[in-house]
Amino acid sequence: MKAKDFNKKFDQGKKDITDEYEGRIELIPDRDISELRGFLKGINTDFEREKDRV
Repeated sequence: MKAKDFNKKFDQGKKDITDEYEGRIELIPDRDISELRGFLKGINTDFEREKDRV
C-alpha cells in the first residue's frame, strides 16, 4: 500500500486498534458505536438455519 492510499484509508489523529492476525498487522479504526448505526442497511438476512438452531 502506498503512503497516499494509506492516508486516504485512515484519518490522521484518530485512534486505531492494532492487531496481529495470521502473521500480518491489521489497523482497525476505533469508532464510537453510534457511528456504526445503519452501516449494514440493506444486508440480506434471509438464510436457512441449521435444524438444531432455534
